[in-house]
Amino acid sequence: MPTFRRNMLKFVLLLSLLCIHQGAFSQHLDKISPVFLTEGTLPDTVSFILTATDYNTFQGKKVQYPSSLQIVDGALPWPPRWFATAPFETGGDVADSLAEPIAKPLINASWQDDKMTVLSLVRVKDSQGKVIIREAELICNKQLEFTDTFVRTGKSIDTHDFRMKPDGQKIYFAMHDTVIDMRTVFNNQTDSAVALSYQTIEISDAGNKIIFSWNPLYHFSLNEMFLPYRYTPGTMHTGTALDWSHGSSLCWDEDGNILYSFKHIGIGKISRKDGHVMWRISRNLQKPNEASDAIPIFMQHDFKSFTQTNGQVIYTVLSNGDSSRPYTTAYQFKVMGEEKNPVFKIVRRFEPDVSVPNTGAGGNYDVEENGNYLINYGAFEGDSSTKRLLFEYRDRTDKIIAQYKVPSRIICYRVHKMNNNLLPRPLIKIKNRCLYAGNGLKAHTWYRLSGPGNTIATEVGEGEKYQPTEKGVYCMTEPYGVGYAVSVPVVFDK
Repeated sequence: MPTFRRNMLKFVLLLSLLCIHQGAFSQHLDKISPVFLTEGTLPDTVSFILTATDYNTFQGKKVQYPSSLQIVDGALPWPPRWFATAPFETGGDVADSLAEPIAKPLINASWQDDKMTVLSLVRVKDSQGKVIIREAELICNKQLEFTDTFVRTGKSIDTHDFRMKPDGQKIYFAMHDTVIDMRTVFNNQTDSAVALSYQTIEISDAGNKIIFSWNPLYHFSLNEMFLPYRYTPGTMHTGTALDWSHGSSLCWDEDGNILYSFKHIGIGKISRKDGHVMWRISRNLQKPNEASDAIPIFMQHDFKSFTQTNGQVIYTVLSNGDSSRPYTTAYQFKVMGEEKNPVFKIVRRFEPDVSVPNTGAGGNYDVEENGNYLINYGAFEGDSSTKRLLFEYRDRTDKIIAQYKVPSRIICYRVHKMNNNLLPRPLIKIKNRCLYAGNGLKAHTWYRLSGPGNTIATEVGEGEKYQPTEKGVYCMTEPYGVGYAVSVPVVFDK
């Protein structure tokens, strides 16, 4: 695509997103899924960024809370420091509105190079001028304002991972569908034309030109997929195509090569230079509960690396578990030896004190240089409790520093710790029996908080001030970027 047309597409997308945002004041705090601090505490300087989605969204059922993007404080996770609800970037003609029972999920929000990225949906035109819906990465600055939108021309971006470099390079999965003869794989003569879904790995430069593409079908045999996963719920993409590879994480290694995780195949490292597989751990070679397993991983997510202060490269991965090993385990390991004969050594292994059943959906494991780590457990199977464990922040001895829960059936694909709060919370002043917004803006919404942990928000007024009619705990929201900043709650007892 010529530079002029590409820039015009970006301009039209950004203009439509920003214009829609101007009318997006229907986002309300009382619609947001709360996050509960249930154990420990963290300093006021620590926050977390996450996307919260009702599990019913993926099952076509009525949701209690719409999908939301939140920044929550470690010491005071409710109300959030900032939030936005889905769909906040599209019009009602291309996505379900908040008034309808199904909301589109927001997935995998993160901070990269002082930018926030989150995958969602945008409206674009194809080469014939037809309006279509396309997955895209929305990129925001520190003020949480849209600055760019990355749309893969002609193909959908897979929702699982997206990484950026400071120079503008982007790595991601691109979705593909094909039809393949699987008779020799499934030993069934009726499988001569199986609809199959898979992902290629792509890298685009700052101008969104594809500079690297890697197709797993060229490097793996068809039976590299762990065949029993064929009947796992969620494996059949859109109910018709076999989800053969299911890319679950993707990133650059410390040396510039590429780390991949295909949930139904395994993990490995690819040469950035020529695309050959440098080493890998195959799901088909895993033998549950046997010491011969290199790294026992099942339905894994969030495979990545980091460099310790001593220069040692450590790899981390979250094993969600499957029917053969139905609980979450997190690993730190290193790879030694020559490329053709690698040796995998577990450095640290973490299992919850109480077994946490898992559907194999989502979750992440973030390890810091000092050994502290965050573990997000993903989606639970048969989740019917009032509150469910979401994530924990622990020290290097596995002691819980802080633990967080959410309402039943709320899931967060990934949760990441932030070491700065980016935006200040709005202030509320109390004067002459009135509550005043501290910055003088008029576009505020006021809420009275009640219930357990003050997690029930009731809208009580709008404007630059509000006069309470009863004692209680109050907070207010004000527009900030693509969402809303939320004040620290105040107690009104006059």
